[in-house]
Amino acid sequence: MVNYSTGPLYEPNGVGPIAGNAFRSLEAGAVQMFQSSSPILFTLAIGIAFLLLSLLVRYVFRIGSWPYALKPHFLTDNEREFYFVLVGLCARAGYVVFSQVRVADLLEYKWYRPADLGRVSRSVDFVICDSSLAYVAAIELDDSSHRQSTRVERDNDVNALFRYVGLPLYRVATRRRYTADFVQESLPFLHSARATNRSVLEDDGWGAAGSSAVVARLPGGRA
Repeated sequence: MVNYSTGPLYEPNGVGPIAGNAFRSLEAGAVQMFQSSSPILFTLAIGIAFLLLSLLVRYVFRIGSWPYALKPHFLTDNEREFYFVLVGLCARAGYVVFSQVRVADLLEYKWYRPADLGRVSRSVDFVICDSSLAYVAAIELDDSSHRQSTRVERDNDVNALFRYVGLPLYRVATRRRYTADFVQESLPFLHSARATNRSVLEDDGWGAAGSSAVVARLPGGRA
């Protein structure tokens, strides 16, 4: 039988209290209430202890909350800088700009292969459409991370996929500031007369018979 006449319980080896400071205070209060033989006060003390414990558990495990927070902006600062310049230029040409488009949303499936799931679940930074929302081109902004071997392999795979389906994909190297002249020079579809001269034919294993060149080499960028 537990002896309630003593103070807070200690380890047998005398190292320190079993409970933490908060629970030691609750224990001392509960023992004192028990010794006073007051059922009302004892019940109140137990209720307060359970309330504090439930609040502690709720705080630690975030019960009833979601592990998400809203981003300050839909795009990164660099993407937004490029976007505002791009939108102005496309508006003059009658084009519409969509951002962060999932590759799978651009494609029709002739047949389904589980191995393709990872490939088409990726997104491209921008997709340009004409006034009827027919595809014109896709754009990727390449920062320094695209020079990593894993990203190079991924980018080559995306390039090949876009070339296969016949949608031009343009890659533009990121910079701190974007001017209208730079963006227009980087995107031949904004002045279509120069688009053919900037296209490059590459065969990397994806190419289908009769498919056109769809990945362009850009000033300051790479295919």
